[in-house]
Amino acid sequence: MIDALGVNQSLIKVTWDEPNYDNNTPIQNGLHYLIRYKPVNSTGDFSYSTINWAENDFTIEGLQLATTYEVGVAAVLSNGNYSAYATGSVTTAVDTTAPEKPGPADTIAAGAMRVQIVHS
Repeated sequence: MIDALGVNQSLIKVTWDEPNYDNNTPIQNGLHYLIRYKPVNSTGDFSYSTINWAENDFTIEGLQLATTYEVGVAAVLSNGNYSAYATGSVTTAVDTTAPEKPGPADTIAAGAMRVQIVHS
């Protein structure tokens, strides 16, 4: 099972359960996990990350705002075989942070101003 959570505007935290064989016994000879992700509507390739076998979570950073991502996790075994990807989708948040108020101007430079007055 995979769970993906949009942590903030540009982060997704992915967690998963330890994988089992088809007969429901735990896989013990794992080498690492392969994480893949990309925007759902993208025609581009997946981005990939390799995670240590002892881990069961991963944070994906630097993502686009308000974008739905397809995320998958596969177990890579010590013999080189790997499981099917457990997949899920998650949407990153919209940026709701208000911009900061600008500070005072250090200098005010003189400049030209042009005004056009039109009579009707």
